Parts: sequence; structure tokens; C-alpha cells
Amino acid sequence: MLYLKCVIAGIAALVIAAVVLPVIMGILLYTLIRPPAGTTIGFDPVSIAKSSPTVWLIALFVFAAGFYWEFRRLTK
Repeated sequence: MLYLKCVIAGIAALVIAAVVLPVIMGILLYTLIRPPAGTTIGFDPVSIAKSSPTVWLIALFVFAAGFYWEFRRLTK
């Protein structure tokens, strides 16, 4: 049960880092820098994941950090 909670915490950290933070940054950038009239802003997370192994290393690090944080918290 301990490891299940830690895996869930790691996945939650990954979701927050991969979804919530880019959305917040996108909203902030969109409000600060408006695109020209008649243009759109596209987002393709699949091409980001295919482009570089660095993305996978960052995701692995975020998951490991969330897992370790919860594991350390529950074992004290």
C-alpha cells in the first residue's frame, strides 16, 4: 500500500508538471503577448514527446521526485 501511494503521488506530480504548468504559462504568455489577428496558437504534445529524449528524462525525474517525496513522508 505504501508503494501504491508513492506511485500515485509520482503520477500526480507528473500530471501537474506536464499539464497544469504549461497551461498556466500559456495563459500568462497569451495575456502578455497577443498573437496577430487571424492567427491561432497550436499545441501538439505528441510531437514534443517524439522530438527529444530530454523530455522523457525530465518526465522520469519529475515522477521520481514525486515518488521519493511521498515515500520519505510516509516512512517517517
